[in-house]
Amino acid sequence: MIRLKQPALALHSHDVPGYRYKMQTTWLMPKNAAVNDVVYWIDWAIRNSANQRLENVVINCHGKNGFLAVGGKNKGFGKEGIQHFYKFRGKNAIGKIWLVACDVGAGFDFCGALAKATDCQVIAGKTEQWVEDIFEFFCPDYFIDNFEDGALYFTPDGQTGSFINSLGKAF
Repeated sequence: MIRLKQPALALHSHDVPGYRYKMQTTWLMPKNAAVNDVVYWIDWAIRNSANQRLENVVINCHGKNGFLAVGGKNKGFGKEGIQHFYKFRGKNAIGKIWLVACDVGAGFDFCGALAKATDCQVIAGKTEQWVEDIFEFFCPDYFIDNFEDGALYFTPDGQTGSFINSLGKAF
């Protein structure tokens, strides 16, 4: 399990299977959600946090190489939606973005561009992701489960590397 510092936001696609993580702010995205909706919810949570900052943003949805299906199967955004996130650049408004979605980390261009646009570290699953059995029934607030086969991190300055799953350390 990976413990996330608060304030944090969790956004769950309406069709993502398994447990839904609970952060200080947690929303279930409706069918057909789009990139502008994701940016709106992140911005709203930032504006309504005590320090005008989110330590973590979790986007939990289906995915594929460089694509987040936030609005349902094949409905979402890839690199073409990144420009919407530039509103967060240079504001120190987001600490980390966690992309809990199958294969999205394999899209180096997408994840790197998202890190640059938001001026924060992006951590993304690089293979198929699934919910661990225990998480089907129980997941403590402010935690996400580990990434299957690890994950990759992307920084605003273009660095990329392997993210090692945590043993309860707060990120």
